[in-house]
Amino acid sequence: MLNSPSGNPHEDFIVKGLIEQQLAAALEVLQANGTVPADIRPAISVSRTRDSSHGDFASNLAMMLAKPAGRAPRDIAHALIDALPGADAIREVVIAGPGFINFFQVDEAQNAVVATVLSQADAFGRSQTGAGKRVQVEFVSANPTGPLHVGHGRGAALGATIANLMEAVGFDVQREYYVNDAGRQMDILNSILDDIKQDLGEFGVHYDRWFSERSLTDDVTRVVDKLEASGHLYEKDGVRWFRSTDFGDDKDRAVVRANGQSTYFASDIAYIDNKLERGFDQVLYVFGADHHGYTARMVAACQALGHSREKLEFLLIQFAILFRSGERVQMSTRSGSFVTIRELRDEVGKDAARFFYVMRKYSQHLDFDLDLAKSQSNDNPVYYVQYAYARICSVMRQLDQRQLVFDQAAGLAAIGRLSETSETELMTLLATYPDLIARAALAHEPHQLTGYLRDLANGLHSYYNAHKVLVEDDELRNARLCLLLAVQQVLGNGLTLIGVSTPEVM
Repeated sequence: MLNSPSGNPHEDFIVKGLIEQQLAAALEVLQANGTVPADIRPAISVSRTRDSSHGDFASNLAMMLAKPAGRAPRDIAHALIDALPGADAIREVVIAGPGFINFFQVDEAQNAVVATVLSQADAFGRSQTGAGKRVQVEFVSANPTGPLHVGHGRGAALGATIANLMEAVGFDVQREYYVNDAGRQMDILNSILDDIKQDLGEFGVHYDRWFSERSLTDDVTRVVDKLEASGHLYEKDGVRWFRSTDFGDDKDRAVVRANGQSTYFASDIAYIDNKLERGFDQVLYVFGADHHGYTARMVAACQALGHSREKLEFLLIQFAILFRSGERVQMSTRSGSFVTIRELRDEVGKDAARFFYVMRKYSQHLDFDLDLAKSQSNDNPVYYVQYAYARICSVMRQLDQRQLVFDQAAGLAAIGRLSETSETELMTLLATYPDLIARAALAHEPHQLTGYLRDLANGLHSYYNAHKVLVEDDELRNARLCLLLAVQQVLGNGLTLIGVSTPEVM
């Protein structure tokens, strides 16, 4: 019987690693008896369910095996369940829908999440998924010729949050801003750049390195010579061209003009080489959607220099459109009638701006409702989440005012008394948080986290409105307070990753 922990502190209590081991053992049985071809090696995936009535975990393994086995997914699911070894932590396994296998864990395992959250505190949700891998995230990198506008704001919020998420799951992350300062008057440039640094700093965005394009002079010469030596350049009409079409680009690109001056693209090639020579395993560019036609030539340069194309990844961010009083705010950088990050922050506040910017997937347009962002209502998502955090602070103040004492050890010992549906739903949500952070980090999708925080806040508000927390029963009161404090901890952990504050009073 498999009943040993997986070794991962997060997976131990949610039993995910155990289920993966069970499914792997069952698959071996099916391959041995000929039900499933012996030469396939599917990636076994187990994830937390969002609805506890469907079980605590689910796997689509049967659906993955159906086609190579030539059998219906539900038939494969039945065979897998019959071949599963027993496990003390699992009380029931069922088939759902077209062939999902859902696992219900014993209550003790689910209840353990509260103790785990409280003991791990700020570390809860963090992991070593990306340990040993160095990643650079470049974002914003606007030309320092004027103030940052709301489009840059979305790139700043997304880039900073993605970097935070990746760091939370173990990646060694460097945040970098590329300063286009070549050939510019440095005294004027520095004054503008100081304004940009101040705007980003007040927006909660900080960089590990501000990289100067001017520092690439020697690198440009080196990479041009390197491309020449490898046969990737040719000369026409006095201009030296990079054969980027050899790598899938739609046309070749000039790297040295007829007057002998290198092009901006030559600097970009040198910058790519400089990054990868620094030993990053992955280089992530957070660009605006207007850079769509630029990525192919950068990939071509990467490959021509002998680097793996997979090391470059581009997130192309769609535009943010502001609305006030139901009307679109007209903006045009060409006419100069645009809203700056500073103006947006002054109007709605840093917290609302940071949260709203990452609520939608980066590839989707964002309609930013200024009136909603300023409202103190349940319809305002950042207010709703922050209020859930502050509401728990209020409960603890009420505890002191009533001269009651919170006993965490007694509450954890009595955690099994939390049998209300809303209580088990909250515990299920808490247990999904580590997996959620890993998924959001690896997919570079902060909106998964904002959606989760809204769900957790909704669960807290619904529970608080339906059940009294500060009951006379000491044991039950302490157990409920443990649950609330665990919810508060996870809300705080998630908001911190987004760059949003955790007010204790609202």
